[in-house]
Amino acid sequence: MTPQAKVEWRKLKALAKRPPDIRALFAQNPARAQQWALEGGGVFLDSSKSRADNATLSALHALARAAQIPEKIRAQTRGEKLNFTEKRPAWHSLLRAESPPPAVARELNRAMQFAENVRRGKTPAQNGKPFSHILHIGIGGSHLGPELLRDALAHNCESAPAIRFVANADPAALSAALRECRPEETLVVSVSKSFSTGETLENSRAAKSWLENALGADRASRHLAAVTANADAARAFGIAKERVFKISDWVGGRYSLWSAVSVSAVAAVGEKQFREFLRGGGEMDAHAAETPPEKNIPLRLALLGIWHCNFLGAQTHCVVAYQHRLRGLARYLQQLVMESNGKSARKTGGASRVDTGEILWGGEGSNDQHSYFQLLAQGTRMVPTDFILAQNPEDASHAEAHRRLLAHALGWSRALMTGRAFESAQAEALARGLNPRAAKKLAAHQECPGNRPSNAILIPQLNARALGALVSLYEHKTAMQSFIWGVNAFDQWGVESGKKLTGEILRALSESGGAAELDPSTRMLLEKIQGA
Repeated sequence: MTPQAKVEWRKLKALAKRPPDIRALFAQNPARAQQWALEGGGVFLDSSKSRADNATLSALHALARAAQIPEKIRAQTRGEKLNFTEKRPAWHSLLRAESPPPAVARELNRAMQFAENVRRGKTPAQNGKPFSHILHIGIGGSHLGPELLRDALAHNCESAPAIRFVANADPAALSAALRECRPEETLVVSVSKSFSTGETLENSRAAKSWLENALGADRASRHLAAVTANADAARAFGIAKERVFKISDWVGGRYSLWSAVSVSAVAAVGEKQFREFLRGGGEMDAHAAETPPEKNIPLRLALLGIWHCNFLGAQTHCVVAYQHRLRGLARYLQQLVMESNGKSARKTGGASRVDTGEILWGGEGSNDQHSYFQLLAQGTRMVPTDFILAQNPEDASHAEAHRRLLAHALGWSRALMTGRAFESAQAEALARGLNPRAAKKLAAHQECPGNRPSNAILIPQLNARALGALVSLYEHKTAMQSFIWGVNAFDQWGVESGKKLTGEILRALSESGGAAELDPSTRMLLEKIQGA
């Protein structure tokens, strides 16, 4: 954190000693909603239900200037090496640029052509028919992004092959997927940047054996494809060169859905929709890089997130999408946000003195209103919440149902802010005939504190372009927060550490006496497992 950023941080700490009440802010300024609304990049944001006033927002923008946010976003889009521990760019935005470099465009076009050929049956299965199923094997960013794309955009693609995603190392996951597939009509796509990810390799080997047992080794090879940065390893695995698609080293796994990693999803949703997805992401890139800070939507979300987390004590952040087809968005964003900013070391190598990384969770409205919304409304913790809404239904015949869905979302957004006064609950209980003592007791359980912050993020309609804008929006928000905290949003050394320890324990499970160097707890568990 720069010296000036530390000064601005101290100013914000002073402001946080007396945080405003959202209801009072609206009472003082009836025009607050319009003044705190932003629009751009294909998205409309209402941030007026935040526990922040104009003075707070001004101080947050001063912090952003001190952290040089605009300059760093532009540096990222130029391909500067912002991934400072691995000394490489975080240049995934290049994939959605209007005119990417020829080599980048050529590799993406090659993957898109392959996906379209599979989709249209021009790359047939062994029996001459189109592939009926694609088994997509990958984990983390090699799984969550393509699955999000499939879920969000494949609803009207009836003639496309069915996609089955397998990520879990538990053999039951692969077995369940294979039960739905016929070997002679199944394409297996293995996705691993390094082509050494343990879970992906084990599942890929098992799927390859399944194909070979049914078709023979030579015929099975025509049912294999891969997406990786390690083409040699993929070819050594038995995958033909023309079916190996490249991931560049400047594309991190959790940012890779814009690349050939999504080749399976493209076979389901079509190249046209994927190009629109890229277009939406590119439009949000332009908004993030070129829009003044006061009108910049990802910057507004980043700053309010830091305000609620670092200064008002919010421990988590909830994202609820009121579209069934976005049911996987929160899970996708969990990896994006927590793998990116779940770091304690700053660029200088020293430990951060402030909390970094929002703990993100959420799900699907209106289902989740009957799950954790009770805690949002009456719990002891303040949980800032993003409500994601489509203004218009995908089908005009669903207009009335869509209005009800929007009513649920807007009702809860309002309820979290306004709450329910004790006096109101008590009066209602008395009107129902309860005696004063019983009415008072019941009202204590029905009171809702209110003053719970939320954002409403509106897209015109859930389509490929809007999905691209949403994903890009959260990417930029995450990067902007990392620049303020001083952490590297583009590496994942904690994940690598876990992989290394997994290998050590696997050897201990396989070798008698191999647990001697482990801690007592792990050693006890290994002995219990081995003695079973």
